[in-house]
Amino acid sequence: RDVQSSLNWYHMILKVLPHLARRSDSIVREVLAFICIMLFNANRDVQKSMLDYFLSTREEVFFMAVRDRMQVSTNAIKEKRSLVAQHEARKKEAIGGSTVSNSSATLEKQALQQIQLFEHKMKTEKMAGWDLQNVSLSLSEVMDEGVKDMLDYKDEGYIELVLKLLARVCDGQHGGLQDYLREQPDNVKSFNIVSETAQFLNVVYTTINSTTIDLVIQLFSTLNEFCSGNQENRVVVYDMKVIDYINFILRAGEIGDCPIEKVVEMQQTIGSLIISLTEENGPQASQVAKEVKDALDKDAVYRCLTSCYEWHQSDKRENTPSIGLNGGYLQSAKSIAAFGGSLIQGVVKGKKKSALRESIIEVGFTFYLILARMIDIDARLIDNLKLTPENIKAFEYYRKNSLSIEIVKDDILQKVNFRVKNKSVLREEVKE
Repeated sequence: RDVQSSLNWYHMILKVLPHLARRSDSIVREVLAFICIMLFNANRDVQKSMLDYFLSTREEVFFMAVRDRMQVSTNAIKEKRSLVAQHEARKKEAIGGSTVSNSSATLEKQALQQIQLFEHKMKTEKMAGWDLQNVSLSLSEVMDEGVKDMLDYKDEGYIELVLKLLARVCDGQHGGLQDYLREQPDNVKSFNIVSETAQFLNVVYTTINSTTIDLVIQLFSTLNEFCSGNQENRVVVYDMKVIDYINFILRAGEIGDCPIEKVVEMQQTIGSLIISLTEENGPQASQVAKEVKDALDKDAVYRCLTSCYEWHQSDKRENTPSIGLNGGYLQSAKSIAAFGGSLIQGVVKGKKKSALRESIIEVGFTFYLILARMIDIDARLIDNLKLTPENIKAFEYYRKNSLSIEIVKDDILQKVNFRVKNKSVLREEVKE
């Protein structure tokens, strides 16, 4: 912090911000990284310097640069998605044995024909230990090998760094910067960065895999920083259909070969965002919370909570099964909602297992707190759900290990639910 403050005293932020408009990607990357480091741990002095700079100039260099970086990344992801779809279609065509006329075939189609001939030869020859499934797999591998680098996600526009910067700009619930990212009334042109960021989720939510999950985690984390303690930003984020995308992730869509730690981390950031959207009471805040309550898939939340509990209990009994990555949990986001069956390949030992165990428990409590908040909003919520005995048992476990407190904020009564690891350290309940 001393180094940050010293550099800030020399107005380093003001000197480097204009360089975001440079055409060189390398320069922009270093500027983004430098500002992120300066804002680390919510340095209020640096945040004040940034806000003062924004208010002192009518130029939109920073906001235009952020918007352009998002656009570059959006276009790159859409292009990759289109290429993957075309590639998969061509693989199916090749494996299906379709033929193309030589007279009209392009170079690419001629190459596919040669692969088909090779496949046919493999089928007709007697090959020890080979079957049709292996042959089809070999063909897919041959076709994937030449285009793997082209189809892999690359962080075009350094979008993860941009999102991390936006999160740190708002870190610590800096209301001034949260508002200014949403609207710049003193500038010639105003950019709604909050809306642009929420809209970016529309691009990535259907393509979550091992190469994009870090981006999705950072995106949810940034949206959480926008919404934390800021009602206007909550409205913007909710209006961009974020809950619909969350529902999709919780109950459907391929998740790819993501490490279990990353999947758990993504769930935690999703839960934190939902809590930020619904945590406060008040005329406008309560309305958004009710709309989130109505839109969110409560069944998916219950399934996630239940599976966290079941994994935790099986781990406590030291009977954790050997769980393979081929299970449904890592194959589809539907299994994120289920969160059961398949979590870890083999048995994770030592500190890694302990950290993963605590992360899974924390996710379970996070989703319980979401449900508890929704029950505070609508006491009849559970009556409209078809709960299994396992759902009820898991909910009761988290309820018994949680408490709530009521506080008055801005003359409005707020209720906060929270996890309690050891109730013996708490004093007797007091009402004042």
